[in-house]
Order: sequence, then C-alpha cells, then structure tokens
Amino acid sequence: MSTSGIVASLTTPNSSSIESVAVNPSTQVIAAADANGQISMGVHKVTNVLTDPASHGVLSVAFSPDGNYLAAADANGHIYLWQVP
Repeated sequence: MSTSGIVASLTTPNSSSIESVAVNPSTQVIAAADANGQISMGVHKVTNVLTDPASHGVLSVAFSPDGNYLAAADANGHIYLWQVP
C-alpha cells in the first residue's frame, strides 16, 4: 500500500487497540477511540485526549455533519457528546 496519498495520520499513545475512527469533515481532524476508554484527536499528532473515566472501552466515535461536535459510545452503554474546540 502506498502512503503517498495520505492527508493526515495519528498515532495514539497508550492504546491497546483502536476501536473506531472518525474524520471531521471541515478540519480533517481525526478522532480515534480505543479499548482503554480514551479518545484521541488531532492531525499528525494528538492535540486533545478525551477520557471517559468509567468506561471499559470506547466502541464508536462520530463527528456531527458540521464538525462542531463529537459523539462517543462506550462499552458501558453510555453516549457522550463534546463540543469540538
């Protein structure tokens, strides 16, 4: 696989595995949810980490169509919504 067409990438710290990835349609910011219950956001480097302290892992993330909000669903059956900085 050639990497010459990659627009953005993100390496998440302390992740056991990535469960879900979403891309903000307006800024190309990547959000990656991991099995440790953390959500890392950024382009090429992590700029924000959102942590659900009661989570047993975040299973899914999605940006709103306008890119202003990030929703996350965790393994405890909770859904969270953050305003994207």
